[in-house]
Order: sequence, then structure tokens, then C-alpha cells
Amino acid sequence: MTQRLTLFFIALSAVNVVVAQPSPNDAKSPASQPIKTATHQAFAALRREAQRSFDPDQFGYDFIVGRSNGSALGLVAGATNIGNRIPGIIPYSLYEDMSRTTPPPPGHSDYRKLVRWAIPIMQGDSCDGRPIVGTSPQMFGYDDRGAPVADKPFEYARGHQYALAEGRVFAPRKFEAIIGSEAADQGHLKLGDKFRATHGFPSPYEKSDVHTPQWTIVGIFKPTRTAHDRVLFVPLISLYAIEEHCIGLTEQNMLQSGFDWRRSTPEQTRQFLKNSGFDVDNICAATRLYFRINERAGDELLKDAAVNPADKNKQPILNEKDSDAFRYDTDGNIIPDLPPSAWEISTVLVKTRNAFSNETLRYNFSVGSLPVAAISPAAAVRDAIDDLEKLLSQGSPLNP
Repeated sequence: MTQRLTLFFIALSAVNVVVAQPSPNDAKSPASQPIKTATHQAFAALRREAQRSFDPDQFGYDFIVGRSNGSALGLVAGATNIGNRIPGIIPYSLYEDMSRTTPPPPGHSDYRKLVRWAIPIMQGDSCDGRPIVGTSPQMFGYDDRGAPVADKPFEYARGHQYALAEGRVFAPRKFEAIIGSEAADQGHLKLGDKFRATHGFPSPYEKSDVHTPQWTIVGIFKPTRTAHDRVLFVPLISLYAIEEHCIGLTEQNMLQSGFDWRRSTPEQTRQFLKNSGFDVDNICAATRLYFRINERAGDELLKDAAVNPADKNKQPILNEKDSDAFRYDTDGNIIPDLPPSAWEISTVLVKTRNAFSNETLRYNFSVGSLPVAAISPAAAVRDAIDDLEKLLSQGSPLNP
């Protein structure tokens, strides 16, 4: 199904571009007639493919929860073709609330009667051009303890679940990975091999920014014959342990809170980080250097000095080698320097409990205060097709 979706989105984009073009000279001239005919034929084919590929019964989930101020179609394209770029990010706390099985704390919504399961997705890094996706073991039918989930497990398509060809599912707080069959075959990767993440998807002509942490491959999936076969899946939390992610999400948290660290004293920045949940005396050296906060007692890396006002708007220069933005607990689990309050994710894939909870969840997000929407993949594509149809019928130069 996912391969057809990829072709569908390519075709939809092409038709959208052609339809939006102004008439070169005379839309009624004989020369424009072949373009008109081809466009309408392509549009008819798109509608047939949309009805087939985006039948709600083909999806294993009901909603893609993501940023509401972005493109709904872009969100669907990124989530259904997992590993593609998804526009915008949303708070991790929303996923936490939607996956909660116990009563929520004060001030948090209770989704237990609405949501059967919620799967987090975090994207943005790659390995040799193949996408790295952060998620939870629940995506593969296991809980954080490695036991099979009791409720209906996640399905990437209706009736289809991930199946291991060899190995096991990763632990949720370790640098471990499960990879798709294509990533294993084409990357010549096997159980026990290690890999590192590259920031983004650099072109062959760009210098790659390779992160320091290494993930060990503990599982390989059987082929799904979807885009998922190219993906390297890692624990969501391990992505917050990357130094650049820690700095980027910290700065975003500051912007959202209206705090300008470049115009603040080191002590004010330390206090902001402390109030945000950071263990300020134990965050990585690069983060302390970037935000120009005071050194720890006995730390030789930073010097406690006033910042020259002329330098306040300059971008700090970091060491080429990342420093560790995490520590291990006594069981060897990752504890990121970045506090959960600053964690963000790309999207959440959601399965509701019934038709009533489906409609209730959609409505709750539509009237909520967060810039978040619950998007039905089938509905988003139908809306895009309808918009194109209106464009064709309302004054488009390609309208016959």
C-alpha cells in the first residue's frame, strides 16, 4: 500500500502544479487543448487511486496527530510514507497523555476512554541516506518491559504488524535499533553492527554532520514491502541524548517561553534552565558553552567571565566532536540532559476505541488551545482532491 501512496503523492503534486499554472497565451487556443485533456485524465486517475489507496479500512490507525498550522497533506505524506519529513513538531507531553493508562495529573486531559493506543514518531536524522525514526517498543507489539502488549497491537496497515526475521525489539532507554529488511540488505548490516546518525538528509555535495552516539542493531524485520523496509528504528528517548538535539530543543523552549538568553546574564540563563527542569550542574559541556552559562565548580572548560555586549548576537562555536548530552542510571538506561518538559516529537499515530471516541477526539483537538490537529489520512486526501476539482471548475485556464 505504501508504495502506491508514494506514487500518488508524486502525481498529486504534479497535477497541482500544472493546474495552478497561468495560461501561456490563450487558454482557448488549440495548442492548449492537449494540456487540458492530459490534466483532466490525470485528475481522474488520481481520484480513482485516492479511493483505492486511502480507504479508511486499509489503515491500521485512525488519526495522525500533528501540527495544525502546517499542511494536512504534508503530514499525511510524511506519516504514511514513514521516514519522510513531517512538517512541524508537537509536545511529547501530548503523546504521554494519550498513552497514559492511569489517571492523569491535574491539568492534563484524560484520553483513556478515547484512545486504544498511541505511537510516537520522531524523524529528522538519517544513516547513509536512509531515515532514522525514533519511536517506542509499542510500535512493534511490545511494552517497555519487552512483554507483548495486552491490548490490540499497532498495525502499520489493517491486518499487518511488524514481524522480526531475527533478533529482538530494542529496549526503550538504550542505544539499540531494529532495522528494516532493505536497510539491512543494502546497507550490509547485521545483528551486532553499530551505526551513527547523520543530522538531516545532506546531499552528496554537503558536508555531513554525524552525531557521536552509536546504536547497536538488535533486530531485523521481515520485509513489509513498504517504505518502512528502509527505516532504522531507534528508541525515541535516545534521540534526546544527542547534543545538537539537546541544544536545539532547549533554545526552542526558550523562544516559546519568551526568554532571550543572548540578552541575559549567565546566572539568569542558569536559573531559567533550572526552572525548566535541567540539572544545571550536570548538563553537557557543549550546552553550557553554547548558552554561555557559568562553569561548574572545578570545571576547566569554561571560564566564568562577563560576555562582551558586542558578542551577544554571535552564534557560539562548538567543538567538532559532540559531547555526551546524557548519563546512564545504575541499570545502564539513558537519562538525557534534556528534561521531558522540553521534549518534542513529529507526530502521534492513534487508534481510537470506537466511532464515538473517533469523533470526540477529532472535535476536542479542533477546539483545543494547542496548535494540534487529528488528521484522518483518507479525509485529508479527499479534501485535497476536492480542492483541485474546484480549481479545475472555477476559472482555471485548463478548464475545458
